[in-house]
Amino acid sequence: MDAAGIAAKIKDDHEEILKLFQRFETSQEEARARIVEEALEKLERHTIFEEDSLYPAIRASADDGKLVDQAIEEHYLASVLARDLRQLEPSDPRYATKFAVLMKLIRGHIQEEEKQMRMVSPIFGP
Repeated sequence: MDAAGIAAKIKDDHEEILKLFQRFETSQEEARARIVEEALEKLERHTIFEEDSLYPAIRASADDGKLVDQAIEEHYLASVLARDLRQLEPSDPRYATKFAVLMKLIRGHIQEEEKQMRMVSPIFGP
């Protein structure tokens, strides 16, 4: 996949993930478990794609790897939250709270990633 294709896939994934978060926030409790699982699966596939396709290109073009290192740490934190969510029942009061923490982490990650990656790599466009 060329650079433009990578950028387009990442932007599309980000939009899909943010839409899932919005669905969660406006859904009834009984629908939330399906939305959470869909979001977790999407995040896991997206993380693999970023770490395999985007980050090596960014690391090669950046003066230092701090941006990529931070993004990888955020991915790790998201994976810990995903694991914890899968161990909880949706009726557990911690379930919605833990997913809210994950949403906050990922929203910040997306915002920062798109801003910073545009600065260090032309594949994200202007």
